[in-house]
Amino acid sequence: MKAVMAFYEPTAEFRDLEKEFSGVEFVYPKNCESLAAELPSAEVLVILGTMYSPEVAKAVLDAGRNLKWIQSTTAGVDAFLRRGYPEQALLTKGSRIWDVAVAEHALAFMLAFKRNIIGLERTRAARLWDRERLWNSMASLEGKTVGIAGYGNIGREIAKRLGGFDVTIIVYDQYPNVEDEKVKKLYGQGEFNAFLESSDIVVLMLPDTPQTEYIIDKEQFDHLKPSAILINVARGRLVRESALAEALVEGKIAGAGIDVFEDEPLATTSRLWDLPNVILSPHCAATGDNDIRNTCRLLRENLRHYLDGREPLYRYDRNKGY
Repeated sequence: MKAVMAFYEPTAEFRDLEKEFSGVEFVYPKNCESLAAELPSAEVLVILGTMYSPEVAKAVLDAGRNLKWIQSTTAGVDAFLRRGYPEQALLTKGSRIWDVAVAEHALAFMLAFKRNIIGLERTRAARLWDRERLWNSMASLEGKTVGIAGYGNIGREIAKRLGGFDVTIIVYDQYPNVEDEKVKKLYGQGEFNAFLESSDIVVLMLPDTPQTEYIIDKEQFDHLKPSAILINVARGRLVRESALAEALVEGKIAGAGIDVFEDEPLATTSRLWDLPNVILSPHCAATGDNDIRNTCRLLRENLRHYLDGREPLYRYDRNKGY
């Protein structure tokens, strides 16, 4: 069996995987041309969703006639759905690779706003000792209500990391089947606005589906507290950016930490770049120094499932849309 590790380098972690699965031929094409050459004889394709460009998708559709399984190593499979993939192939998601890094990024946004790191950095750059003004700009996570919208693997990691901050955790989920003592209250479909009204900080961890597209629009900012912080480390199209910019300018919310955008890269003309109460990161919340280790951990687990004739973990669910 051949497994194509598209655009990956054969690091020590992958070499260990090769030793464990000696019956699998691992190949590492570095470009689209070499990928197309390897695909006709390949049974498995492993690839980052962010690398599934139109050119790559065409090569996979044209040459991947014998593929039985595609393992995305990103949690989202949007690119595969948008550009297509061989219909005979099982598609699985890269769950649990990026969970900790994204959760830590969300927590970093929370602390940056509550401890006014933006203001501190501005005074440092201006060489100002502005202690009196900054003194009154600081706040704490303690006692706040953090609302997590979408309680999958990453949502649970966020809740886990908030455990030491003495916050109240509430959850909105479209498929509410949450049994977690850390969650004070659970909101289901039709209760999203009530969920927003109860939150001091809202963290979006929802998938990108027709039901969640622009779930945060102009109306929703009327249900958020003026002191609220909105954090989006999930999907760009959960938030209408024009409504977000307007809400930030008008003081409908206190701030926003945004890692994902409607269209990427974010246009240089976007109002978000210039707003003083927003922190932007260029869709990098997931990355960290354990990426390859976590990727190989998932591949090890899923290869065992696949070779044993069991369905690999984290299969894309066409009914749910994620």
